[in-house]
Amino acid sequence: MSGTSEPEVSRVLARTLAREEHRRSVRRTALALSAVAFLTGAAISAIGWSRPGPNAAAAAAPTSRAARANASTAATKAVVADVGAVAPEATVPRQAPQPAPQAAAPTPAPAPRTAVKPAATTASQTFSIAIGTAGYEPSQVVAAAGRPVTLKVGKGEGCAGGFLMPSLGVNKDNSGGPVTVKLGALAAGRYQWTCGMGMVTGTLVIR
Repeated sequence: MSGTSEPEVSRVLARTLAREEHRRSVRRTALALSAVAFLTGAAISAIGWSRPGPNAAAAAAPTSRAARANASTAATKAVVADVGAVAPEATVPRQAPQPAPQAAAPTPAPAPRTAVKPAATTASQTFSIAIGTAGYEPSQVVAAAGRPVTLKVGKGEGCAGGFLMPSLGVNKDNSGGPVTVKLGALAAGRYQWTCGMGMVTGTLVIR
């Protein structure tokens, strides 16, 4: 190399060394792959030669699977270690650990329902009673027990100008116009009303 400059010689040596290093890397990778193939073949051969009976095979199935998994893991680690020696920058990504599933919170038992009794109805019962030629219209009124009763009696003339309920102490003068008779809540029974002279009558029925 008498006619070659020193920089040229350096470049040639660098290329030669790079090619040599590349060949060594390729050989190492090929050896690693051969080792993986050998270990896989050996595992398959061992499984094929064992040939246990049906029950034994069922019992040994988890062990065989574990052996194959261990062999595959060892081979993978060997390849990764060899490739890491050739290219240090190449790394195998690790899978992030998955959080353990949380148990579902128990569903609280529904609270027992308490029977609710309906509130007693205290609304007033109001009835209108007119006075005609035939007497009181209507001549009978039916109401519910335990609830206030109100009677609105129309204007009357003559003896009908008075409205009496002797059993309840009612004595109203309706000759000048309609009157309102508030009786309150009554017990079940029949209560009679009459005109001022007791000639025309009607009945309040409480049930």
